Amino acid sequence: MLDLAPGPVIRQLYKQVAEHKRPPKHIQGLLDVLDRTGVPGFAGEVRRRID
Repeated sequence: MLDLAPGPVIRQLYKQVAEHKRPPKHIQGLLDVLDRTGVPGFAGEVRRRID
């Protein structure tokens, strides 16, 4: 999905962070969680695209 529609996917990640009531409260924190929970490739690719 990230390759097919990077803008909508990344916007959804930011929306998820903004609506979450507990940490992580920023996109990097969410990407850290994704790294630890089994999708480090996806998290790394998102980092590359937002940096």
